[in-house]
Amino acid sequence: MVEVVKYSVGNINAGLLPKDIESEQQQKAKVLIEGIRKTRKELVIEEFEPIGNPKKEIHKIIALWNANILIIGHHK
Repeated sequence: MVEVVKYSVGNINAGLLPKDIESEQQQKAKVLIEGIRKTRKELVIEEFEPIGNPKKEIHKIIALWNANILIIGHHK
């Protein structure tokens, strides 16, 4: 499972620092993964939580795992 946290520019005027937004996104990814683990105990899940450009990071992980299939989902 790959959950890419995009680099954030934040909003300094609103007091939102990039590192805080990225940290919040990482925490949401952890909650999602744990939810899947609890409901689908039969699955073996390897976690990847890179921070960066999603397109580049997903390609890096595909190359690392030598994957021959990619299934993409989206959640809010």
